[in-house]
Amino acid sequence: MYNAAFLRVGIGDNRGAATTYERYALTFPALGDAEGTFWRAGEQWELVSDNEAVSFYNRYLDRFGNNEPNHAIEALYKLAKFQEKKGDRRSAATWARLQETFLAANGALLTQRTGSLAAEGAVAELGKEYAVLKAVKWTSSEEKNVEILTKIKAEQAKALTDRAQKIILTYKDYDSTSAALYYMGVARFAYADIAYDAPPPKGLSEDELDPYREGVSKALVIPNEDEARRRLVAALDKARTAKRWSEWNSKALKALNERFPSEFPSERNESRGAIDPGDVPIAGPTSEVTKKETP
Repeated sequence: MYNAAFLRVGIGDNRGAATTYERYALTFPALGDAEGTFWRAGEQWELVSDNEAVSFYNRYLDRFGNNEPNHAIEALYKLAKFQEKKGDRRSAATWARLQETFLAANGALLTQRTGSLAAEGAVAELGKEYAVLKAVKWTSSEEKNVEILTKIKAEQAKALTDRAQKIILTYKDYDSTSAALYYMGVARFAYADIAYDAPPPKGLSEDELDPYREGVSKALVIPNEDEARRRLVAALDKARTAKRWSEWNSKALKALNERFPSEFPSERNESRGAIDPGDVPIAGPTSEVTKKETP
């Protein structure tokens, strides 16, 4: 039966191959290759249709659960991707389940690829948090605006930073760490912009506005811009140390270039994932990531 499935793959009968792989696994569940053979059907169902693939990966999880964590995580990853493709809001719950499965699994049993799949979902959540942080709607109430700046947005910036730190400590791979450092940096730029754009107190004269703006700048804008710069430089430092380059390094360099164009020239020397570490433009001393944040 297994050979029959293999032959069906060869002639392009994807549906026939998929059903035969599944039938083999269900007919001989005690064999050591039952789970692996059942899993083979997934690739064939993906060639049939998205709907058939979604049905298969749900069947796989119902039958085998987390017995083989690498396959379980990949099944959840594929389901989340199919759901996102259709605009299905259940994708958020699927990503969350994927993260839970990853954290519950024995790390020694997980492949590097599995870690990368899990990290992708965690990084996507960072992007959503960043979008929420940047969205600001000021009101006519001075008291409410103070709350937006000093509480709501400050807490959102800290929550994003905490999640990014957790990603760095959990996944320990190059791309997710670079992404986390990037979001930690641009989140601080975003908070600095929010502070700068916050409506001033009502009733201030023109002469009073300048000292007020200067105070806000010293207290909130400059410290957050400095912290943003430090995080983004850390992302570039990591690229230089690892002799690698990713889209997140490009994003980090672009963010620095937009704020400090004379110190951080636009991207150059990127080539198929590898760079000369001496070509990465770094300004100032190398900084280490700290675990405490102040908005």
